[in-house]
Parts: sequence; structure tokens; C-alpha cells
Amino acid sequence: MSAPEGVQATLAPEDDVACKPPRPVVTALYHAARDYAGQAAGRSVGLGIFVAASALAPSTLPMRLVAGSVGALSAGTQAYLIARNQIGIESRSQKLGIGVCTVAAAAAGACVAGLGSAQPVMTLAVGTALTVAASLLRLCGSDDETASAADGAKAIAFFMGTAATLTAVTVTDKQWISAAPELAARTLGTAGESLVVELCKSSLERAGLSVNREVLNFRGQVLASVAGTLPYLAATVLLNGYVGALLRGPNDAYRFNELIGPLLIGAVANAIRGASNAAALYLLHREGHCIGKPEAQSIRGSEGFRLPDLSALGQKTAIRFFLSTCRNAIYLKMREHGMSVMQAGCLAQLVYAFFAQNRELIFELMQARGWTEPTLAVRG
Repeated sequence: MSAPEGVQATLAPEDDVACKPPRPVVTALYHAARDYAGQAAGRSVGLGIFVAASALAPSTLPMRLVAGSVGALSAGTQAYLIARNQIGIESRSQKLGIGVCTVAAAAAGACVAGLGSAQPVMTLAVGTALTVAASLLRLCGSDDETASAADGAKAIAFFMGTAATLTAVTVTDKQWISAAPELAARTLGTAGESLVVELCKSSLERAGLSVNREVLNFRGQVLASVAGTLPYLAATVLLNGYVGALLRGPNDAYRFNELIGPLLIGAVANAIRGASNAAALYLLHREGHCIGKPEAQSIRGSEGFRLPDLSALGQKTAIRFFLSTCRNAIYLKMREHGMSVMQAGCLAQLVYAFFAQNRELIFELMQARGWTEPTLAVRG
């Protein structure tokens, strides 16, 4: 039926809203676009550094020393901040524990980045996985008895897991030095890539709609990370492992034009990760689970570009670099053991994705945040 003469037809407010995509969907797309842009820029820069360093003298001792030093600084920084903020500095024994953790992690980082040693990677991976499993006991309850049991289980799981794994992998494979001549060049390229990616992420974090992680407490952030794990695992193994290997061919590639295509396609996996994590966080907050700041909104409006916090930028770069370097060490070790490019790539990406999905949680632990934060109680 047409409107009466002289009366202008208008859309009802709900009709106008129905024509627009839901705000959470737009927010997830913003996260995907930002993550892809950062990955594309970082991977391009990192590949350029890798190709340039490979053209020089990638297997020389000085370049390996530089790569090892970067690895030691990265791993040592993470271990020191996590140990300092999670163990404490009140007693001499606590300070001694911090020192031991820092030195051990720095040595592991140097071996991985400078020598390509896969033994420390497997040791830390198993120890960390067991610690995470023990930590999830916290999700079973919030009483002091459960918390104490979880803390005790974490320490036991980590030390027993790392000791047993280090022994097993050393007996199985005594070769600690990678024969790959491009190892140091890979490490330097990874350092450049990690810095550029985190610089882009920090600068673009508030450009467009974004989810606010602080609306959930640490428990909620763990749940959101768990919920987004499967999409990212599937995407990164498929795109970075399987499709990347198909595009590169049966042999490892070292030229820019051979690698840039697979790397840019693989960056789509990070876009999927960004969208999935944003959606998981929004849904948890909407359902009222694990609220950290009840007065805050789960979706923030656009604040445009901003300068990154240099301290946070350095710490996040260290996390990303160390995880990526561990992935490279696993890949090169598998290749040395006769695995194909596709098999080694898929396996390395699978291990990497599990830990990379939890980068934000590692950063939270470095800031002295975690399970010990207070739980909000709703009074009747």
C-alpha cells in the first residue's frame, strides 16, 4: 500500500538497522583485516632480510653468534619477567629461582636461534603443555584448596616434564647443531618479521572496531583462547603447511619470488585467528562468563592510529620471535631427518600454532596478571 499523498514514507529504525551487518561481525572482520595487514607487511620484510642474509655468508660463525644472541635475549627476557612476576622477589630463594629460570631460558634461546637445536624446543613444549594442563585445574573451582593443588601440580608437571623430555630427545638425537646453512639467515629474518608484525598490530589495534580483552578476567581469556584454538590450528596447518608446500614444490626455496606468494596466502590463517578470537571473547562476555570489568563494553569504537607502547612492543616481539624460531628449528630438524617439505611444514605449524594461539596469555603472565586476580562476586 502506498503512503497517503503528502506524507513522506520513512524506514522504521529497526528496518534501518536490519540493513547493516551486526556490529560483532564487523568487529571480527576488522580484527581479521588488521591481522592480515600486519602479517603481510611483516612477512614481506622478514623475507627480504632472509634473502639478503642468505646471499651474504649465512653459515659463518659471526652470523650464528648474532642469531644466538637475539635468541638468548628474547627467551631470557620472557623467562625473567614471568618468573619475577609469578614467583616473587621477597626472599633469596625466590631471587635464585628467577636467576635459574632466566639463565636456563637464555641458554635454550641461544641454542635454538644460533644452532638450530630442536632438543630445547621439544623440552619446553612438553613441559609447557603439561603445565598448562595442570593450570586448567583452576577452571574446576575457585576455592583455595583447588588453587593450591593447581599451583603445586604446575611446578611438578613442568620440572618432571622438561627433565624427562630432555633426557629422551638427547638419547634419541645427539645432533644439537643444525646442518642447514640458512639457519642464521632465517633467524634474522624472523626477528625483522616479528618486530614489524607487532609494530603494525600495536599501531592498528584501535583503528576500527575492536574487542576489549580486559572485559574478561584471566580465566575468561583462557577460555576465549581455547575456543579459538581449533580454527587457527586447522587454518595454519592447511595454509602455511599444506598449501605453502604445494606452492613451493618438493625442495626448500630461497628466492623472494618463490616464497612471497606462499607467505601471503599463509597470512590468511592469522586473519582467521583474529576473527575467531574476537568472536569467542565477545560471546563469552555477552553470556556473562568470567567478567573482569563489568562497567566496560566488549566492543570499543575506533580511536584511529596510535603510537605503540615501547615496553609492550618489545615484550610482544620477543614472544613472537621465540615461538617462530622454535617452529623453524622443528622444521629444519624434520627436514634433516628426511621428511618432505609438506610433512615437515605441517608438523612444525601444528606445534607452533598451539603455542602461538596463546601469545596474549604469555604476555599477561609477563605483566604479573594471571590466576591470582580477584574474582568478582555478585551480591543478591
